[in-house]
Amino acid sequence: PSTRSHRSVFESSPIFDRQSTFKAFYSPDPARSTAQLLSLPEVQDASHRIFAWRVSSGQMTLTGRHVFESGHDDDGERFAGKKLQHLLENMNVPGTIMVARWYGGVLLGPVRFKHIEDCAKDAIISSELSQPSNKKQRTEEGSTSSTPISTMRPEELQRRKRELIQVLQRRDESIFTLRLLLEHKKSEQRQTPNLVPPISTPSRKVDYGAAQLPRLEALEIARDASIEFLLKEIDRVEAESTKRRVESADK
Repeated sequence: PSTRSHRSVFESSPIFDRQSTFKAFYSPDPARSTAQLLSLPEVQDASHRIFAWRVSSGQMTLTGRHVFESGHDDDGERFAGKKLQHLLENMNVPGTIMVARWYGGVLLGPVRFKHIEDCAKDAIISSELSQPSNKKQRTEEGSTSSTPISTMRPEELQRRKRELIQVLQRRDESIFTLRLLLEHKKSEQRQTPNLVPPISTPSRKVDYGAAQLPRLEALEIARDASIEFLLKEIDRVEAESTKRRVESADK
């Protein structure tokens, strides 16, 4: 993921699948309108620019929580905008998220929604990792630690954090390798190796050092889910290839 701090816009890493490309752009800045994200030069040739927003209404509930207003636009990708809106709500973050899709001519089916959500999560997480001063309420949400954070000693917190950072770095390497393998197998299945879209090489490791422990734990769960999805996709493509070879041999 990359960031444009001077514009408060955080980008995801691109996802390539069967000649389609997905990339997300997120701004937590309430002053930044959807029109400003839509006007980014790099998305002007996108087939779809799906977006959602979630901003404070300025009102409070009886329990002292902010009341948010939210909305979305599918831009022709039916149901996708609503999924982005739900993502902002579930991650409890304000701002505007846009996912650009460049359609390559091959229908992807429901997996396109997975790509859209994964891109959006990547951009939002990139924003959160750049803000170590997140409020305690935000950083402690979703913690999966077996020991409550409030009862852990500082040295325990640091040790757990170091362990998780090492795990996440290994997961990132695994995800990159699995994506390469999946694209290779899809290329073999299509018998068009020269048409394999390039997967961006990770130019640098993600800096997880500024993230709080609960966020690292949430990232571990997200990375495991990504690996599980990629492994299932590889198995599916291999099964389809085997079936085709058997059918060809029987003819």
